[in-house]
Amino acid sequence: MPVPDRAAVERYVESCYQGDSNGFTLTPGGDSSLHAIAEGHVALVMLGHTEPHWTKNLSQLVKPLVHDLMDVWIASAFLNTAGVRSSDAARWEAMVLGARNPDGTWGAGQDRAVQTAMHASSLLLLGVPLPEPAMVRQTIIGAQTAEGGWGDGDSDGKATLAATYRIARVVRALSLPVDTTAATAFVESCRKTDGSYTGQPDAGSTGGDLVNTYLALTIDRWLNDPAAPGIN
Repeated sequence: MPVPDRAAVERYVESCYQGDSNGFTLTPGGDSSLHAIAEGHVALVMLGHTEPHWTKNLSQLVKPLVHDLMDVWIASAFLNTAGVRSSDAARWEAMVLGARNPDGTWGAGQDRAVQTAMHASSLLLLGVPLPEPAMVRQTIIGAQTAEGGWGDGDSDGKATLAATYRIARVVRALSLPVDTTAATAFVESCRKTDGSYTGQPDAGSTGGDLVNTYLALTIDRWLNDPAAPGIN
């Protein structure tokens, strides 16, 4: 889909750019963070800006900002999108592998499938083969809900766009034989009449929000568009 008023979007993204460090803020003049840097550099790629100067020293900028497994997931994903190899990849790999369950999955209870998908995707994004790919596949495929999506502990196991988004990248990367028709139908059930999306079908009676709309569009691309980038 073409970007409406591309020039205005580019001006806004540039206004959040910190040229001295190659970082970003979420709003002009705000504070930089791993999340902001990730969003900014993904926006650059989506706008077609892949020139080398945008990613200069990016790996070193991110290195001190990665403290836990969620940080590894965020950083490995956006660096992969930006085409940058982390200089701290060995530490991130050790963090992820060190958190595994004995059977090769991650997490427990209602969070097991989502945690497994997230940390498996981190390894794949880092170029590391999965130690127990069969268990990862089984865990993710078996956790698809009757609603068509995936859930976690925060939703008491009910499907949400947030949980399904975390699953969908690995479904794409490993070509998992999930029910994509049901998953797509779940995503569409979250769409509101104004074109936005909410995190669950019954969340809000009118409009959705930008975050869930982004999640919905990305899930749909990963599940249904063979040309969409997943893990490069």
